[in-house]
Amino acid sequence: MFTIFNLLLVCSTCIHKPDIIARDQWLASIPIGPLTTHQISKITIHHTGLDGDGTLDNRDRVHAIQFYHQSKRHYADVAYHYLIAGNGQIFEGRSVNFAGETNTNYNPSGHLLIALIGNLDKHKPSKLQWLSLISLLKCLVVKYNVRPGDIAGHQDHATNTVCPGRYIQNLIKDRTIHKSVYGVEGFRHCPVEGFPAGC
Repeated sequence: MFTIFNLLLVCSTCIHKPDIIARDQWLASIPIGPLTTHQISKITIHHTGLDGDGTLDNRDRVHAIQFYHQSKRHYADVAYHYLIAGNGQIFEGRSVNFAGETNTNYNPSGHLLIALIGNLDKHKPSKLQWLSLISLLKCLVVKYNVRPGDIAGHQDHATNTVCPGRYIQNLIKDRTIHKSVYGVEGFRHCPVEGFPAGC
């Protein structure tokens, strides 16, 4: 049966698969602990919460995030599945086959985690960062059959965080991200506030 959701996926077809910098290209360390397999049904957007001082290039910043997660948070690997830098570069993080990790009060199993590098509570994402996020989301929602109502911000699942920052959370709350991903023509069949079962 052809549903509203099918129409949304048609409108969000992954036309141009974004370039992704693989783990070996940024010299990722191997996981240091057990990983939990999961089946992706949701996409949750984060920010790293810290702006760089300009002394590290993006590969080194991603490596530093992984080092912090492994050495200080005692995660098995970098927490996120993808990370997007301010210049729009997309980095492969933890394998999508394994659940991410968090120090907040929600279970990330089933969630594909995307982190925007920077503090998006203090400033807006750059144009290139925004375009890369939408491009990546367009492909991921098709690959994993993710419905609009299952794209959310970290704070939508956890009460003890401001992540992914107000400048991204506002774009989630007013459905700007959803409309950008699924297309206005397809998305107009779903109300702005809330989603019916078909969406």
